[in-house]
Amino acid sequence: MEPDLLARFTSISLAEEESLPVVFPNGMGATNEADTGLYLVGKILHPRPVNPETVAKQMHRAFNPLKELTVKFLGDNKFLFRFEHLGDCLRVEEGSPWHFENHLFVLNRVPPGGYAGSVALNKCPFSVQIHNLPFLSFPRGSAEILGNRIGEFLYAEIDAKGSSKVAALRLRVALDIRKPLIRALKVPSVDGEMVTAAITYEKLPIFCSECGMLDHQLWYCKAARDVAAKKSANSKENDPSFGPWLRAAKARILETTISKKTTSSGTSSSAPPPEGNVSGEPSAPETKRSSGSESEKSPVVETQDELALTTEPGMMMIDLPREASPPPAIPVLPESVAMEGIVRTRKRAPSTDSRSTEDCNPKGTKISRTNDSCSSLPAEAAMQPRPAQ
Repeated sequence: MEPDLLARFTSISLAEEESLPVVFPNGMGATNEADTGLYLVGKILHPRPVNPETVAKQMHRAFNPLKELTVKFLGDNKFLFRFEHLGDCLRVEEGSPWHFENHLFVLNRVPPGGYAGSVALNKCPFSVQIHNLPFLSFPRGSAEILGNRIGEFLYAEIDAKGSSKVAALRLRVALDIRKPLIRALKVPSVDGEMVTAAITYEKLPIFCSECGMLDHQLWYCKAARDVAAKKSANSKENDPSFGPWLRAAKARILETTISKKTTSSGTSSSAPPPEGNVSGEPSAPETKRSSGSESEKSPVVETQDELALTTEPGMMMIDLPREASPPPAIPVLPESVAMEGIVRTRKRAPSTDSRSTEDCNPKGTKISRTNDSCSSLPAEAAMQPRPAQ
């Protein structure tokens, strides 16, 4: 539908046939009985018309639904979204505010029995942080009072004791986009002193730095053009009334648990030093001791590999030259035993003679084979040691 199509019928009169209302049977609703989808209507607060195809693709990528999502263009930067899955619709509502090209995308659900044109797109949920409040823990009802001063209070992130996980009070508030942003509140303390509480907004899109409205920028602000003529070039009033300080940083929750990071020696980096070392100097590496009474009698010996494993971080090990140790002694066997082992393990050389070994092996003789023939020698001659070469 064109943006100005409905506006034309406000200035023209309808014929008699056109003025007659359409009569439907009783009990007919705004949706089909078989339709189980959930509908959201959204509008992009952009001063120029947007490309509907680009919006449909980018928002489908941003919503990342599990099931089917259909998008329809209604004109005037308005869109109708149909979600097949309830979880997809709830995730989109909880993720508000959404942006398109850094411009606010207002989304509201179509109520039962309603239609796209019946949804008012005047409010958008925001996460708001209120700083410098004169409270240690927030009294019951104080968060709702503060939230209603900013917009429509939805809920506060505090526990039953009124304690917040962060220093600021974090609220969920539905802002009226027809009104400028609230920058601060005057909050009375217990002693009657008025304290200025600053307000910041999470996921804050483009807004006017002169009037604080969310539907346009400074370039399109009419009030800024009228005020610019009254301000002098050197006056402090040239500073923007609504600046980037209104954008809230991500709420930081401090962890109170101590993380135990073990070092190479097996000790915790955050653990205190041992009781024996009180001076603060790095202690000597621990030695390996055997269990029982042997550890008290035998001296402790450390090798170079053990020192490398037990060295504290930041210490340097110097490898000193070691004295050359004598080679291990070779056991000397008796001559008769040595020669007997030589005789038993001597390998036989291959023979080319065709004679059988039984003919050349008389009893009590030592076999000596050559390539030509085999000869018999006395056993005593074979047992004699060979001269050293």
